This record gives sequence, structure tokens and C-alpha cells, in this order.
Amino acid sequence: MSRKSIIIGITCLLVISGIAYFFLASRFSGDTQGQQPTTASLDIGDMRQNSTKRLERYGQILSAYAADHDGRYPADVYKLDPYITPQDYKDGAIGKFIIQNVASAAFGKAVKDLPHGVAAYDRTLSQVADGTNVLFADGHVEFVGTARLGSLGIEPGPALQMAEVTATYDVTLPEPWKPFVSAGKLEVIGPPFYAVRMKFFAAWPYVRIRWSVQNLTSEPVDLAVQYKGSCVGGGFRTGHNIWYRLAPNEHRSIEDIVPVTTRKAPVIIEIQAATLRHAGTKVDLPTMQRLVITKPLPPGTLPPNRLVIMDEKASKFLVKDVRLDNLKAPDNVLEVKVANRTDSELPLIVYAAAADTAHGDVGGAKSPVEGMFVQKTVSVAGHGEAVVRLPFSVPNTGPDPSLVFTLLEPIKYPLSADDVQFCADVQHAMDSFYIPVCWGWFNLRQAAEKGLVYLSPSESVEQRAELTARKESQHFLFRFRPNSYAEQHIDAAVKDREEAYQQLATRLQMELSEKVAIDLYGDQEAKGLGSGTYWTPANTVNNKHIAEVYNDNYQCDRYHELAHLFSYRFPAKTNTEAFAEYCETETAERIASLREEVKRKLVAGELKPLAEISLKGLDAAHSVFIDFLIREDVERFKRAYGRFVDAKVPDERERICMEVYGYSLKDLEKRWQTYLLK
Repeated sequence: MSRKSIIIGITCLLVISGIAYFFLASRFSGDTQGQQPTTASLDIGDMRQNSTKRLERYGQILSAYAADHDGRYPADVYKLDPYITPQDYKDGAIGKFIIQNVASAAFGKAVKDLPHGVAAYDRTLSQVADGTNVLFADGHVEFVGTARLGSLGIEPGPALQMAEVTATYDVTLPEPWKPFVSAGKLEVIGPPFYAVRMKFFAAWPYVRIRWSVQNLTSEPVDLAVQYKGSCVGGGFRTGHNIWYRLAPNEHRSIEDIVPVTTRKAPVIIEIQAATLRHAGTKVDLPTMQRLVITKPLPPGTLPPNRLVIMDEKASKFLVKDVRLDNLKAPDNVLEVKVANRTDSELPLIVYAAAADTAHGDVGGAKSPVEGMFVQKTVSVAGHGEAVVRLPFSVPNTGPDPSLVFTLLEPIKYPLSADDVQFCADVQHAMDSFYIPVCWGWFNLRQAAEKGLVYLSPSESVEQRAELTARKESQHFLFRFRPNSYAEQHIDAAVKDREEAYQQLATRLQMELSEKVAIDLYGDQEAKGLGSGTYWTPANTVNNKHIAEVYNDNYQCDRYHELAHLFSYRFPAKTNTEAFAEYCETETAERIASLREEVKRKLVAGELKPLAEISLKGLDAAHSVFIDFLIREDVERFKRAYGRFVDAKVPDERERICMEVYGYSLKDLEKRWQTYLLK
């Protein structure tokens, strides 16, 4: 086959194999994606129709709960978890809709006592339409105009005033930070688009931002902030923490991309202050303080192909070409050509993920090197050029897949022990030491029609999410698709999980009261539709069963999600990731070396007291502390650990220790030190 390629050129027209393809590569300064949005762009008709269907199902869920509880509704939405089924997620993410969009008048009341018979209404719809959908106690849903809402005791939400596509906002710094840093205005360049999220290795909706910050002192300043994105109406949020190290008197222009929850509905960007460190001393705040909150940004309308280069003048890299190559099916390749503008050798990371971005907001899986996510890191010599060739295959992600890519420059700070602890204190902000160079995507269906990529035969996501085969074992019910990888390897999966169950049950001296259902999906999009959670390849659903991606490229750790189900049934129930990570195979295999690492810190006088050790993330000390508590007394561990994690102040840990162990935190610490020094 002759070499064919598809190129996104920098505002150029290319002719390949006799056919002209035109792709506009938008520069950072000029990419507006069209005119200022209106509420018409929100597709009110579709919103009403989807809202009606979901509210009707919500009414059925409420009625089922009330029938089991003497005609009374639950105190809050989370009591409804057992009544929300996997099919509800497939039929429109009911649970997510309830949390994000619905205002309920029913909670804590008897059915017969509902004022005006109103059980709930769609608060988000009320912000964009001349009225909203109302769910009544008898289960019917009616669209009620704004003029009549007041008579039903409903106050419509404030009219949704959309932000301009490029909008500017003031940054309000906390008073304790003002002697150390100043900040310029924040510019948000919307609406959302797709890039590859660094931590979750997935195609993810993002919004671009630009702002500046200046160090006002003659000492280094470390500034940690949280970027957050949420849907209008509340509910699910996403985001990340990031750490900026500012040299003495440095004035820095920051251009970054912020993950959001969706590109198909209005979203709000928020930046919060995490912590600041000046000359080695932290300037903590009593509570998190908001630096910026934006008006709702309009939904994103995506062209088939796009390349956007971040601040080209400031970038250390010049992006020359990004193209797709298909030399021989099924060997697809993403090819990136870059030039290093500096005197020094620099690393560059290329991330790519395949997803059906046309049919949903999707996140991918932590797949090793094939399928949903691929990556490659190269070093580019000073003033040199490099061509990065990234092979990829396209998993069965839906009828209209795209290949989304992001180029990143990793930033490496020389980290001291204090730096590492600082990062841990701000929830692993060091995970975000990347500067985006450019991002974009290709529509693979269009490329395949022109012979430029190879796509395997596709099934709809609804078909791939339908798990009709069953396999039952002593402690599990496995559900999967016939003729799938899971069916071919189901006996090994059963053996694997039963072994994990027995080991956890023995270690924790407890059993689960009912069988655990494990849903094995062939790909991340099907798993997202079936479980309602797109952003991770494995998760628990309603703290009762497990949903995960299971294919030839990816199988999750056999202990992790099961550990969540055990820990949720502790007397002091907890759902912390740290305990699940502690139970993972990898951690178990290296606990001895972790213990030696913590022992060295103790001997050197560098180990923090138990009252001060962070239990939010899983570092070496936290892992070894869990191991110690289980070995010391597993029953007391189950009563104390979740409370230790949730404790807000050191005195609270002291009180918990006295209640559960009968002695002080200092005495527990002496026992821990003895355990470390054995």
C-alpha cells in the first residue's frame, strides 16, 4: 500500500494522493470557535425531552423507596443508591442526573404530605427555559411555565447568563498571600474541547485558561492551586491540583488547560487557593478560598479535526506537523514533528487516546500501551528536531471514533525531602508538572473512509454494554458478554478473585454478607455506559458491586475494588483510596521495603509524629501505618482507621485512640516505633 498521510498544517492547504484536505489549525490568540452562544445553542427541546424521561424514572425510584419505607421518602439522595440499577445508567445516567439537575421537595417527607403534590423539579432546565419539568407524587411529569411555578412553591433558578467565548475575570488572592504574590486577570477561552488527561490517561473535556502571577519577594515561592470544573446545577466536579515554583521576583504568564465534566452542557470553572510556601515556610489558610469563579461557559461544538498550539512565542517547542500514517493495516501511527528552540536538551511527552467524542463525554482507561491510550517520551537535542512516531490501535469505542492527542513538556524541579512532603500535603500536586504544548484530534471515521487509518468492525456502545452471560462462584456473580475476552478467560478470573477474597477475608477477619456482582466490560466506553462512571477503568457501584474493564490489554488489580467493599462494611466504614491501594498486589509485595524506608526516617529523626502524618494520600508512612494497625489488632483497626482518616485535628485522633485502644496516641506511636525497629 502506498504511504498515505493526513496532515493538520498550520493554516495551509495540502494535496495528498490527488485529493485536497483543508484543516484549520487555530492559534492560541485567534481560536474562538464561532460566535457568542445563545440559549438556543443549548438545544432546549432535547433538554426537555431528556429531562422528562429521567424525571419519570426518578419518580419510579422514589415510589419504590416509599413503598419499602411506610410511605416516606428518603432523607437524602444517597439513600436511593440500592434502587438505581445498572440499566438506569445505560438509559441516561439517572444517578448523575438526579445529583446534578434535580431539586427535590420530597426528602424526609411522607408521600401524603407533599405541598402541592410536587416531588421534584429540574432546576437546571428552569435556568434556560421559560419554565421547567415538574415531577408530581403520582409519578407524572409536566412542563410548568415560569408564571405558574410560584403557585407550586417552586422558585425558578436565576436566568443563565452565558459567558462570552473568551471572558476575563478578576483574581482575588487571600489576604495572607498578598505580601508574597500578586496575580493578573484570568482569561478563559471556551467552550470546552478534548485533550488527553494526564492522570487518568483518557480523552477528556478541557477548557483553556491564561493568567499571570508574580513573586513579590526576593525568596522562592511555591504556589499550589486547585483547578475545578463543574456542571451548572451542581453535582459532579473534576479538576486537578498544580504547583508553581516561582523564582525570586519572577513574573510568570501561565497558560494551561483545565479538565471539566462535560462539553455538552454549560460548565463553570473555579480556581481555589491550596497553599503557599515562602522561603520554606508554609502560609496555610483556615479554609479553602476561591480565587476565581466563572460564568457558565457554553457547550463545545467540535469540528472534525483540529490542532491548537499553546502560546507559541513562549513555548520551547515549535510544532511543525501532526499527521496520521497508515503504512499497512492495522498499523496506525500518529506522527509528530517538533523543533527545540532552546540550547538545552528537552523531554517531550506525546499522549493519545481513542474515544467516540461525537456521542458522549467519555474518559478512557489506564491501558498499558495499546488500545484506548498510548504515550511516548522523547528527548530533543538543543536546536534539534525530532519526529515522534506513536503506533496506536483503535478499540471498539463507537461508530464515530476520534484520536485525541496532547503534547506536553514535563517540568522537573530538583525536589528536596521537604518538597516531597509539600507535594503530599497538597494532594500530590507534583503529578501536574506539565506544560501543554499543543492539543487536537482527528476524526478517525473520516480518515478511514480515505484509507488513512484502519478501523476494526464496530458495534454500538449499547450492544457492548449489554452483559448477558453469567458465571457464579462461591462469593461472586460474574456478568460479561458472550464470545468476549472475559468469557474466554472466565475460569481464570473466578480463580483469581476467589483467591483475593479469601486472602482479604482472612486478613481482615470478616466476610461479606452477600455475593458480589462483578461486571466485566470489553472497553471503557461500554463500562462507562453500563456503570455510570466513565473516568476510571474500575469502580464499585453503590458500594455493592464492581464494574471494570477486562480485555487483553487491561485487567485491574484483583484486590483494589474488593478492598473498597470490605472497608465500607467496617464498623467505622471508609471508602478511602489509600486502604484499597494498600491492599493491591504491588503494595503487598513491597511492604517490607516500605517499612525499611520509614524505619530509616525514624532513625534519622525525619519521621513525623502520628498526630501529623497525612492520611489523605498513600505514601510510605501511610502504607506502613495501615500494616501496623492491622497486625496490632485487626478488630480495633476496623473501628479506628476510617475515623483516623476523617479526623480534622490532631486532638481528634487522640480522642479516637483513647476510645478504641484505651490508651493515648503517644502510646500507640511507641508501639508503632517498636514495630518499625524490630
